[in-house]
Amino acid sequence: MDISNMHFVDFPCKDLKLGYSLSKSLRIPDMEVDQKGIQPDFYIDKTIKDYDWVRFTENILKAN
Repeated sequence: MDISNMHFVDFPCKDLKLGYSLSKSLRIPDMEVDQKGIQPDFYIDKTIKDYDWVRFTENILKAN
């Protein structure tokens, strides 16, 4: 999502394509998505036991 304006070039064999970006978004410093992923609204951290994540998620869904 941080990379845009992709350009693709066919290899001579026509079996492969090379893709490269023409721009990278720098709009929100330290909030890039690539290599980090999209930040969740709710975190399941170490305070949530492995066996309790379903109940934790259900409670969030019921509250919203």
